[in-house]
Amino acid sequence: MRKIIFLLVLFACCSSFIPIPVSVAYPCSFPKDNSLQYLRGVLDFGKSRGWSTIIQDQRFNNSIARFSANSITAVAGIIRTANTNSAQVFALKSLLDGDDYPEIQRFIGELNQYNEAYQQQHCLVFNPRGLVQKWQYSCSIAVVLTYLAELNPRYAWDMKKVSGYDQMINDPNNAMAIQEKMLLEKYGGRASARGDASGKQIGLLEPIDDLVGNILGVRFNFQQINGSRADALESIREILNTGMNVPALINFLPGDASHFVLFMRDKYEQGQYWYMIYEPWEGKCAYVSSSAILSDSMSPLLSQWSVRLTYYYTSAPK
Repeated sequence: MRKIIFLLVLFACCSSFIPIPVSVAYPCSFPKDNSLQYLRGVLDFGKSRGWSTIIQDQRFNNSIARFSANSITAVAGIIRTANTNSAQVFALKSLLDGDDYPEIQRFIGELNQYNEAYQQQHCLVFNPRGLVQKWQYSCSIAVVLTYLAELNPRYAWDMKKVSGYDQMINDPNNAMAIQEKMLLEKYGGRASARGDASGKQIGLLEPIDDLVGNILGVRFNFQQINGSRADALESIREILNTGMNVPALINFLPGDASHFVLFMRDKYEQGQYWYMIYEPWEGKCAYVSSSAILSDSMSPLLSQWSVRLTYYYTSAPK
């Protein structure tokens, strides 16, 4: 039996917790029933909607290579209990990206209480509103947690149950504030209220390696942009096309204040590429044009600031 590690957020004022997904290793001959075909169909539906990528394909194929026939049938039986096509995708994706059977069964039980539109709204992170960082210097942690939520819809679901997750509040007792603070301090930072510069910022590599890299089996590294930013955007597109999200660092101009963001998708429209970017200070997610980025802007994100893309993060198998 494998073990799953939960990050528990337990305080007198907040008895809830948000389990952090971790790497899984399930106990494979193929089944004689249609379970395998059914599970592939669920994943294909997710891909057709843009909710699953090559990453889930790879993880599915790797899992199938290890599963027993009974395991595949058991997984299909669990996923079939979800009451909509969307819920089945979200449950299977969460299983592939870090959750165990009891966690998935709990997740499905909650999903089944709502209609499909509600399920989509609370399991996807591509909404205009997302997680707002709860501390002055927790942007790196908010980016990592949003990456986790994009990988694992169950984590997104639990995160969005937290009151005020998408609001600019200074509330140390908020469950997301508690989780961000624990992680910020674990990796050497210091939490201070939004607007209070007495805290300490941390980098991205340690938390993203531990919380995302261990699920995907990769190690992250940073790439400084010394030359053409157009070439850097092309490299970011290449990474996005592999199914990976791309964390990045921007600098506010003038000065040297920095901030983490997350590239999640790209599209080609109106003669240029557009990038779906999550920005944690305001908790917004929007498509930003190549021309804006190359002009030191991320409008409609942070539209009151001039910002320059200075680093992006790559990954390689461990």
